[in-house]
Amino acid sequence: MAEAEIVARRYGQALYELAEEKGSLDTVAADAAELRRAWTQSEELREVMARPEIAPEGKKAIWKDLLADSADPDLRSLLYLLTDKNRLNFLTEILDFFERLLRQRSGEVMASVRTAQPLRAEQEEELKQSLSRMLDKKVTLQVTVDEALLGGLVVRIEDRMFDGSLRSRLTGLTERMQKMSINEGWNTEEEA
Repeated sequence: MAEAEIVARRYGQALYELAEEKGSLDTVAADAAELRRAWTQSEELREVMARPEIAPEGKKAIWKDLLADSADPDLRSLLYLLTDKNRLNFLTEILDFFERLLRQRSGEVMASVRTAQPLRAEQEEELKQSLSRMLDKKVTLQVTVDEALLGGLVVRIEDRMFDGSLRSRLTGLTERMQKMSINEGWNTEEEA
């Protein structure tokens, strides 16, 4: 298991359990979503928090200014702890894991979909319905365009991946052809 996954599970699970215990899951979820937006949209914030020359106390002061008293105290405590432990580079993964636990609680899963071309609304809806039937859960799609796929799509749901991309099919075909070529070469040598 990769370090990012271990850290995400540890801190994301702790935040979830604490919020559940205190009955503040909805508040923490809303604040975590807002924090995610701020973190992903502000390259400057990420760069400042990554600077080793800024002491943890200075970074925590920045968090205090940014969050004021509006954020849930447990979420603020998590940020301060991540700052002290030099783990802010895992913040996105931690929030992802926390959100994954929230979705599981409500019987929902997130499907990350990469496509070669943008999907039309009816294609997205059809894919969502198909995945929902297959998994017997409500599915939310997060679709991104990846022109390197050439065609088709790749779907990742938690720890499972379904690769229906043209690139994957071509790679498989190339590998089969190479094996056939090698096998044919061996057969020819045996006959000689």
